[in-house]
Amino acid sequence: MSGTDHSRAWSPGVWLVVTLLVLVEIWAAWVAMVMVTFVVSSTCSEPAYRTQIIAGEVTLLVAAAAGLVPWIFGAVRSKLPGRTLLAGVIAVSPLLVAVVAGLRPSFWVGEFCF
Repeated sequence: MSGTDHSRAWSPGVWLVVTLLVLVEIWAAWVAMVMVTFVVSSTCSEPAYRTQIIAGEVTLLVAAAAGLVPWIFGAVRSKLPGRTLLAGVIAVSPLLVAVVAGLRPSFWVGEFCF
């Protein structure tokens, strides 16, 4: 062969399915991130309490872990577990970015007033 192992390559159909699954999960992770930040953040531009920040961070981490579970099971059954896990990490990336951004207390300050 010419340097590549074609027995380990994903077919175009598998690439299409994985891409669609990643895009759907990115959308779902973004919706979850928006919901968590809306529910947990403070209101009327007041500083967020420490408990709000911790609750938000934990909720985002739990959501990211829940989003990774199907990808972990898929990686166990896959011939290419590295690619499958990478797809899972990309799929939950909005939640992981929110976890990192949430380390700043200003992330949890909401502008919404009743």
